[in-house]
Amino acid sequence: MRIGIINTTDFGSTGNIAKTIGELLIKSGNQVILFCGQKRDKKCVFSETISSSKSADFLSNFASKVHGLDGFFNKNNTLYLIKRIKEFNPQVLHIHNLHGSYINLPILMDYLSQTSIRLIFTMHDCWLFTGKCPYFDLAACDQWESGCFNCPAKKSYPRSFLKPKVKYAYELKKQSMFKLNHNNCVFVTPSEWLNNLAKKSFLGQIETASFVVINNGIDKTVFFKDCDKRITFRNENKINSEIVFLAVANPWSERKGLSILNEVSLMLVDKKHILYIAGLKEKDKTHNSIRRIGIVDKNELSKLYNGCDYFLNPSFEDNYPTTLLESIACGTPVISFDTGGCKEIAAQYGAVTGEKTAKGLLEVIDKLERKKILLKENGHISSTEECAIKYVELIMSMGEEYDN
Repeated sequence: MRIGIINTTDFGSTGNIAKTIGELLIKSGNQVILFCGQKRDKKCVFSETISSSKSADFLSNFASKVHGLDGFFNKNNTLYLIKRIKEFNPQVLHIHNLHGSYINLPILMDYLSQTSIRLIFTMHDCWLFTGKCPYFDLAACDQWESGCFNCPAKKSYPRSFLKPKVKYAYELKKQSMFKLNHNNCVFVTPSEWLNNLAKKSFLGQIETASFVVINNGIDKTVFFKDCDKRITFRNENKINSEIVFLAVANPWSERKGLSILNEVSLMLVDKKHILYIAGLKEKDKTHNSIRRIGIVDKNELSKLYNGCDYFLNPSFEDNYPTTLLESIACGTPVISFDTGGCKEIAAQYGAVTGEKTAKGLLEVIDKLERKKILLKENGHISSTEECAIKYVELIMSMGEEYDN
């Protein structure tokens, strides 16, 4: 079979997911091309850039920021991508992130609607069915349900210099996606939360659409419970009987809840508790009681997870974060806000608070300590390979339908 994959990059979180799926497909004897806006992984022989030039990309990126119209420029890139799709002639096209100002959504969907290519959309966030935003929880906005018209999140990604044209973008996305009414489309989400939102959005009105949940996976060769790592970490940091908390993000944006952790640290200023925060940059301001850690590699992160007692997740917006999965795989239960798909993880292997404040987190911590509640340490977390296998099974089944 011939399978095309589209993503913003061939690196980073979504790029690595796309590559893992591609590698497994190739091992199974299929032909794969990963079309991406930015190619950085020189070792990935099956990825290729669709970028026409750096200057064109810069102008497209600038134009998209004027009114927040990410995904509606870069006509030349899109026409070149269509040319390559025609040449490759895939049975299945697996589409990941389309935002990032590297593609023109209406032109691409118009072309795909005229083909018999089976389409899989993996939605890593909500962008595909909103006027602009990948997430809308922080802005407490539900305009996407009926048609965006007055965006309250002008400064959030993707930024807009002037008033965002969210109504225009929403309607154009809707019209573009409705053109796929005759295509066989599957929308995949990593969480039940996003799956329910997608079905509730205009995507649920596409006649041939179906919706599937495939949870994210992690590298279980790195992230696993390791008593030696725990002992090493605690000895190196002179930790005795203290209860140790960890929070991780990269970057620490407003939606990740760094301000909440600063409040928590003020309330936990005693000799019983220690809070580590990893992924911090110099610009990230924290209370002096917090033990700051910069960007770390996977092995160091695994040692951190193993060395701590609880993982704190104060995110206001998220989908199905792998940091929670990594912590649980290392035997460290999580305490999380009820955000996006986080509850689907934390409710099984940790604790969840519906009150998205420092007080909400502290109440959960206090309850766990007073009642000496033991949280489930770890369970079955899917590996990256197990996640990819589910995608490959879906792709192959759609390819067989194409041939029939």
